[in-house]
Amino acid sequence: MIHRPVGRILDWSLLISCNLIWASQFVLAKLVQGQMGPVFATTLPMTIATICLVALVHLEQRRTGLRPTTERGDVARFLLIGVVGQVFAQLGVTWGVRYAPASNAALLSLTLPIVTALLAYLLLREHMTRVRWISFGLAVIGVLQCSGVDWGELRFSSTASVRGNVLIMLGVSGSAFYNVYGKKLLERYSPLEVLLYSYYAVMLCLVPLTVVLEPAAFGGIASFGAKTWIGVLLLAALQYFLSMVLFLRVLARLDATQAGLSNYLIPVFGVVIAAMVLGETLTPRMVAGALIVLASTLLVTVFENNKAGGGRLPGQTEPEADGETSMLSDLVGQHALVTGGARGIGRAIAEEFGEARCSVTLLDNHAETLDRTVADLRAAGVRAHGDVVDVRDPVGVEAAVAAAERRAPVDVLVNNAGIASEASFLSITVEEWCQLIDVNLTGMFIVGQAVARHMAARRRGVILNMASKNGLDGEAGYAHYNASKGGVVMLTKTMALELAQFGIRVNAVAPGYLQTPMSEAIDSPEFVRDFVDRYIPLGRPGKVTDAAPLFVFLASAAASFISGQVFVGDGGQLAGQRASAELLRRLYAGAPAGQGST
Repeated sequence: MIHRPVGRILDWSLLISCNLIWASQFVLAKLVQGQMGPVFATTLPMTIATICLVALVHLEQRRTGLRPTTERGDVARFLLIGVVGQVFAQLGVTWGVRYAPASNAALLSLTLPIVTALLAYLLLREHMTRVRWISFGLAVIGVLQCSGVDWGELRFSSTASVRGNVLIMLGVSGSAFYNVYGKKLLERYSPLEVLLYSYYAVMLCLVPLTVVLEPAAFGGIASFGAKTWIGVLLLAALQYFLSMVLFLRVLARLDATQAGLSNYLIPVFGVVIAAMVLGETLTPRMVAGALIVLASTLLVTVFENNKAGGGRLPGQTEPEADGETSMLSDLVGQHALVTGGARGIGRAIAEEFGEARCSVTLLDNHAETLDRTVADLRAAGVRAHGDVVDVRDPVGVEAAVAAAERRAPVDVLVNNAGIASEASFLSITVEEWCQLIDVNLTGMFIVGQAVARHMAARRRGVILNMASKNGLDGEAGYAHYNASKGGVVMLTKTMALELAQFGIRVNAVAPGYLQTPMSEAIDSPEFVRDFVDRYIPLGRPGKVTDAAPLFVFLASAAASFISGQVFVGDGGQLAGQRASAELLRRLYAGAPAGQGST
């Protein structure tokens, strides 16, 4: 995909910008701390940033018409990320260097990406890959060349230095926690919302702390000079607003481990800024170290091929010896959204995309089953999320799609949600007819339209609709189901014609008889045996694993010139009337034609 490397380079550029701003914090702090204490130097610019964020979040919600899907306990979650992730981070290092040498702080701060990776494993089930290990190794080597650590000044044994080291590590751990826990909140909140609501929690702590520790701070505002106000406004605009918004936007697309590694750029840029602003010496060794760190962040951000997690699910086979097949490799890191993904064929499809190293979002209205499926996928190393939604509800679908888009742009939509029931044409009620049409056809339209709008803006995407053999030739006892699936076929073709201009391919898969929880609730084992004997030339019912790989193929670059088509997988049923066993024996036993009866 031509757009994905460009997007990763953009993410790398944004991470460089964030860390450059964070490295300048120490210079900006010097502008303001001449007239205020360290706590108020954090409280005042953060208050200004919070006021601006209130207006921006309001405008964002009005523009999109979307509000976050809140859950019980979200207030506590934002209090946790605000206090542990921001207050500890802001004040831990500030107070720690009062007791421990600055070189201790410089050395301990180098553990930030490591702590981030550990928390990401514990809270998000992210895994270290070969590329990540190499990137971490390069980053540590490079940053030690230009970090400014004075090894002779390090102190770890005295009581004061121990106290300082603990405070510094609390600050470092707070920053790492914000990186990781912020990613969890980005599943349902926009970057602006995560930042604003966490700042509310920070203000609840910082304002009382300022009153207690620096009681004269508020009264001294009127005496601030121009240089102090410039520093405060720059801290508010750059440190507490722009850099955080950019970082959270990148964090929504990358693993926390990947984004966290970029924090090794802070000491690198600190050295560069000190050389430019304070006239300190910049040695060739420092320049070489800086280039190594830049290279490590480029490697883990742009060339990381395991962004989606590559765990293998039970029963799935290993890839070819030389790595991924060409069909799977172009899907690595893509985001697939699967409706009806909690069980049956939807779950099998999600597992196939997980095997292709995609991240997956599952939409389903069975909450408990959805939770189990998501947990199983995550246990297998797949980055998976689930949202409970009824595909017939346009508002709920819009919110779920927006949440999925915040995690990562949806590259592939699998419109799979559907129901079935058996009834004669004369006995089907209007309510039964409408329910089935609403789920199987209208729900597909609602989800397809919601996702296609985002894809059209990016001018790329793949939509795969679940049709059925019954939408092509019908079956007695399923008038409402047959009509819904026939509608899916025509909807698919129309979508393909209209959305091609936006670079969106649309196809449908039409399975024949598959054994799924839905079919097993309708058909007895005797019916299945008789049906197979009468109608399926391959002599067995289909399995969900027969259909699921076709979706991965149609999403891949191998199908880049295929759109508007319906792919049937029915064991040969649509080929025509199944030959009887007697006829086959006669034809292939050398018996002359025309003898005997069938």
